[in-house]
Amino acid sequence: FDALIVRSGTKVTREVLEAGRGRLRVVGRAGVGIDNVDLQAATEAGCLVVNAPTANTVAAAEHGIALLACMARNVSQADAALKAGE
Repeated sequence: FDALIVRSGTKVTREVLEAGRGRLRVVGRAGVGIDNVDLQAATEAGCLVVNAPTANTVAAAEHGIALLACMARNVSQADAALKAGE
């Protein structure tokens, strides 16, 4: 593989980088931080490590607005009532 795209739950260890057999050129972290990537091993392998800290800010804002709308419209109460057969 030439590139690896990961999120915070995926650990990019020395073993993962070595599995690229010298072909891996970039590890992209979708989100903030790169603490789940072994930077020393990536440097030794000549692999660039990048992240996209603002990639999901719009989605997070949309989610917040959706939660506010759900609270204003009593969505969870309506869901519970429907499931109770009311």
